[in-house]
Amino acid sequence: MIQYRDVGTKLTVRPTINQDGYVALFIRQEANSATAETQFDAPVIATREAETQVLVKDGQTVVLGGLRERQQEVTKTGIPLLSSIPLLGGLFGFQSRRTTETELFLFITPMVLRDDASADSAAAAALRDVERAGVKVKRPEER
Repeated sequence: MIQYRDVGTKLTVRPTINQDGYVALFIRQEANSATAETQFDAPVIATREAETQVLVKDGQTVVLGGLRERQQEVTKTGIPLLSSIPLLGGLFGFQSRRTTETELFLFITPMVLRDDASADSAAAAALRDVERAGVKVKRPEER
């Protein structure tokens, strides 16, 4: 039986706008990845998650970090049977070790859009940023 599991990064942000121009944010980050380890002939899924609440002024950037992961991988190759002989097996095989470290940082800048004109302006600026990053976007008049 084959079972598929979602891996990747999931971000949940719940904003609440206060009367004084501040934005309260509930933020939940979750990062899942398949490891080199296996159990029951399936890869082990490593999960890292963090939750926090912050109060940020409209237009101010907040930086969150701390989701760290460290994976260690050991690979053994060699001539079957000969490489498993105690003391002499090293002459007939090879062992490599690899360590990978990652850390996830999140930069959030909330913008309170008070009317349709500011929403249109923010959408146009975001579209320009996406296109500047090299992503081709179909505009409504091109369809």
